[in-house]
Amino acid sequence: MITLAAVVLAIACTNDKQDAEQQFMEAEGLAQSALAATGQSFSEGLKLYEDAAGKAMAITERYPDLELAKGLRNGEKRVGPNTLQELRKVIIPTLKAKAAAERDFLTCALLIAQTIKDPQKKLLAFNRVVSAKSAKVTDYEEVMKAAGAMEDSPLMAKTREKIAEGFATFGKYEMALVTAREIGNASLRRSTLEGVATRMASAGACGKAVDVAGEIKDSFFRDDAFKEVALGCAKAGHFERAAKVTDDIQDPKKKAETLTGIAKALGKGGQVDQASKLLSLAIQAAGSIEVPFSKSYVLGIIILRSPTIQDHHYDEVLEIVQNMGESTHKIFQLAGIAGRYADAGKKDRTRDLLSQALEMTNRIEYGSPPAIPQVDLLGYIARKYIEAGDYEKALEIAESLNPGKQKRSLFGTTRPLMLIAEGFAKKGRYDDAFRILDLGGKGHEKVGPILRMVEEAMKSGRTGHAYALLSRALEVIPAIGAMNQRADRYADISQKYFDMGEEGKASVFLSKALKTAEHIMVDTKKMRSLEKILKSPYLDTRHCDEAIDLAEGMEGSPFQKEAFLMIAVKYAELGQVENAMGIVGGVEDPGLRIKALLDIGENQLKTGQRDRGLATLAQAMTNAHGTAPKDVRSKVDILITFAGVYSRGKEKKMAAAILAQAKESAEGLEKSDERDSLFFLIAAMYMEMGKGTLVMISDGYEKSQLKIGKDEKRILHDIINRVSEP
Repeated sequence: MITLAAVVLAIACTNDKQDAEQQFMEAEGLAQSALAATGQSFSEGLKLYEDAAGKAMAITERYPDLELAKGLRNGEKRVGPNTLQELRKVIIPTLKAKAAAERDFLTCALLIAQTIKDPQKKLLAFNRVVSAKSAKVTDYEEVMKAAGAMEDSPLMAKTREKIAEGFATFGKYEMALVTAREIGNASLRRSTLEGVATRMASAGACGKAVDVAGEIKDSFFRDDAFKEVALGCAKAGHFERAAKVTDDIQDPKKKAETLTGIAKALGKGGQVDQASKLLSLAIQAAGSIEVPFSKSYVLGIIILRSPTIQDHHYDEVLEIVQNMGESTHKIFQLAGIAGRYADAGKKDRTRDLLSQALEMTNRIEYGSPPAIPQVDLLGYIARKYIEAGDYEKALEIAESLNPGKQKRSLFGTTRPLMLIAEGFAKKGRYDDAFRILDLGGKGHEKVGPILRMVEEAMKSGRTGHAYALLSRALEVIPAIGAMNQRADRYADISQKYFDMGEEGKASVFLSKALKTAEHIMVDTKKMRSLEKILKSPYLDTRHCDEAIDLAEGMEGSPFQKEAFLMIAVKYAELGQVENAMGIVGGVEDPGLRIKALLDIGENQLKTGQRDRGLATLAQAMTNAHGTAPKDVRSKVDILITFAGVYSRGKEKKMAAAILAQAKESAEGLEKSDERDSLFFLIAAMYMEMGKGTLVMISDGYEKSQLKIGKDEKRILHDIINRVSEP
């Protein structure tokens, strides 16, 4: 019986050994296949290595007493070229990282960034990764882990700020706070904490948000944080908590602004009674503001921007205003409240308040300028009389501002008169508006208001008045002293004629703008006017020819080449490619010439001129190759620039091919920090040119994932291999 048992045991042991050896042979085969597959795909190699390690582990667990199992455990027996421990602890984790990088441009960029030795370059790379729209939680975690041990610096502080913002975006508030608290720069740390607290409040985590805002030591900035948190809570619908947060705000101005914001949110939600109570509290807070300007400013916000404001609120504001003493701020608020009473149909109150405001304004002594100029106050009061329908009183005030009759202030009268004229135009009383235009002084201050009146006339279908107003504007322009302002105004009038369908007149005044610009003495101002004119949507070839005359007159100016190239780009947009190329060919500076060709080519691609665009870019590429410095860094930078242009022009294959050239150039460098930096730039360019698709991730947020084709996978695979070389 014993002998039989021994025989059975021996047979069993033999079977176990054979089974184990069979599994080991399979594991070795998988490991060899994995080694070959890794040269083409990290994902394929990873799968095979995991299968090989799985079979080897099964031998150690199922047959622990066999010599083969012991050899696998102690490393004497190898699975292919590696021990089981090396497979599990080194090979597979490394391949997991590489496979992830191979599947995602951003992960690839992050992997490369971690290999860069120079701290400044590494942080710049990390910044680019965490600034990408497709960055996800794991990317922020990896950057935080990698950057955490680096020396503190302004760039490190900015990196941590972006990481904290990223975590907060994905709702990872604790991680965001940990990162924000590590920021060395006090000002940046404070603003980052405020930003995280605001996001928390908007997401409904009001209690924690208040605690975070309370961490800010400086009372001025702490009030700012409480204000943002309160408004965030209101946005999330936690109105009671939002109102309670205002108790922690010490500055009355910020408290009043916050209460007004919460009241506005309540009103939008239909909770009018609650909004009314908070608006009254806001008015009370505004009443305790000591600085007159700030008090007036906040009261103005409450009066003019609160959709739920009611009659009793105007009375509450008026009580505060009446106690402000005789000041220009009081006058301004009295006129503002009068306007709101006029809207409510309370004519007696309106008339009384405007009379008070006018009487006080007329008592302002001529001499040292008040906080608000007397003439501006009179213009504002007259505007309110117009809104209230008392046109005679408005005209009376306008007559008193006539410089020919009486000069009431050191300040000019043109601006307030134009304000009154605009008020009459809005009411459709153009005869009165024209009458006031005749009262005003001359100068460019007059043209802007007249052009706004033209818009009002066009909107209301009063075409005749619009033409008459444009004629008035043209009468004023010759009196404008500064040639750049005169040229810009001709361009504005040209635009108005074009909007009215008068393309002939639009063209005439655009030419006039160009001729006027020739007389601008300051080159920077001349360039700004030229740029504005060239942006006109109805510019034609004739105008480009006139612009050439302007550029030729800039002989000796450092801006002349740029002016020519701007015109060349415009010629190309108009389909005059020969003219454009003729100008570009005459520019000696190779950098400017290449830039112009890139601009022209990109514009042609965008406007559907594919063949022309590709030809122009090919010419730019030829120029670049002929003039580019020989160092690898410069060459790769140029190639990346070209790849970006092709990518934006939807020529993705060409962009990818150019990036492949960039990669090939970078490979010419020996293993170095510079080479890894170049590889990072190439991977980052892939990241930026990839097409975004929305996919869901585990915690319910969305991220952008970039699609990768076969060619891109191959290039990324090679880059990852290069940066991971020992």
